[in-house]
Amino acid sequence: MIVLETERLYLKMLDESSAKEVTNYYKRNRGFFKKWESYKRDDFFSVEYHERLLSLEKNEIGNGTRLKLWIYLKDNDTLIGFINFGNIIRSSFESSFLGFKLDKEQQKHGYMTEALKKALNYYFSVLKLHRVEVNIMPSNLPSQKLVKKLGFIEEGIARKYLKINGQWEDHIHFTLLREEFLENLK
Repeated sequence: MIVLETERLYLKMLDESSAKEVTNYYKRNRGFFKKWESYKRDDFFSVEYHERLLSLEKNEIGNGTRLKLWIYLKDNDTLIGFINFGNIIRSSFESSFLGFKLDKEQQKHGYMTEALKKALNYYFSVLKLHRVEVNIMPSNLPSQKLVKKLGFIEEGIARKYLKINGQWEDHIHFTLLREEFLENLK
């Protein structure tokens, strides 16, 4: 079980035993996340749904196709977000897609920057992956600013990339290479 630590945060892998906590996280952020994600059926906000999802994610982490780290505040052990490296493909690709979310009440404290630096360091230094990609809606300026600060390079527009709230939305495609990230750490 992976647990990473920063100055103010813990980044943890979770299993089914955390389903209630994860469900509560999504419930309290339901309206806030709605403008950035695909449609969620009502059963998504049930403990049973997250028991199944956490079990699936644990299996994917075990077989090396995902790394999902949940972000907790150190001072009160509160779940405030997650970082997900999904669709990890090895061999000649050595890459994945990045997704991240932060609790509406925890915005603008630098938590996601702190967490992503630690998670990316693990991703590149320990897992030895070559590249990570992230796609962000043009209207999501805070996320664009964050990934640029971490060294991601904009590669272009992915037209009508994801269906968000029933609407196909363009996304800006960003990438970060291992050598670029590790060089920026120096």
